[in-house]
Amino acid sequence: MESTYLRTFLEIVDRGNFSEAAKSLQLSQPTVTVQIKGLENDLGVKLLERGSGKLRITPAGEIFKLYAEQIIKAEEDLINNLSELTGQISGELLIAASTVPGEFILPYLIAGFNKQYPDVTIHLSISDTNGVSDLLINKGHDIGFTGARIPGDSLEHIPFIKDQIVLIVPQNHPFKDRSSIEIEELENETLISREGGSGTMLTIRNLLIGAGVDVSGWKNISSLGSTQSVISGVQAGLGVSFVSRIAANVSVKSGLIHSLNLNGVDLERDLFMVHRKGNITTKLHKTFVDFSMKWVPGDNLVK
Repeated sequence: MESTYLRTFLEIVDRGNFSEAAKSLQLSQPTVTVQIKGLENDLGVKLLERGSGKLRITPAGEIFKLYAEQIIKAEEDLINNLSELTGQISGELLIAASTVPGEFILPYLIAGFNKQYPDVTIHLSISDTNGVSDLLINKGHDIGFTGARIPGDSLEHIPFIKDQIVLIVPQNHPFKDRSSIEIEELENETLISREGGSGTMLTIRNLLIGAGVDVSGWKNISSLGSTQSVISGVQAGLGVSFVSRIAANVSVKSGLIHSLNLNGVDLERDLFMVHRKGNITTKLHKTFVDFSMKWVPGDNLVK
């Protein structure tokens, strides 16, 4: 039984369907199907069932999932521990990140890390902040990156880099030539927000409430599923929104949208590196954490 087949099974369960798992693993869907059929033939049980367009894990699949996770974890620990004996940094890291760090920061960080440590394979899963919590606590991911603290006592948060939340507006908006506005000027604006699990929206809400702002009166609040869709929505004239300066940077520099600040409201926040308490134990873990904390973002991210 090949460990790659176990990884494929776990990816399917995590993604909820074969096609998304195939994309994530950079495999064809027929290859993924063949691997699952091979597992089921070897074990003599049905692991997954597809019906009415939905994927369902069988009772045997639930049992297999627990053992598959343990086997993959043991394999990774073995590789990491052996690399420590040789002095090499190699092995695999499972990284979970919310949208802003995952889509706009981690690709640059990972590229820098892999340039220095080419024998390390990093798997990056992107979710909202709540999803990162689940991946760290329940799915065995090693390290996470979020835009807000995750409630609970099981995770440790390390401030990673500073981020500024800015108001973005379309280029034809009356605010387009201004660097800042008063909070009251937003009362007649249509505000686009992110879904409830967004760390950015949670931070914005807490910062505005802390500044005495009542956002309940702002009209026509629309909700979009990702930071990029929010930026595109603003660009299309759907409304205005608050997003990470880092996330908006390329679109602002390209002249597609305009960003500005709120007078009297500090919207700076920390982005966090997160891990389960006591989980940073291997040389690979420690090397990645140390590299991340010393890493300096390039001008394309910070200006």
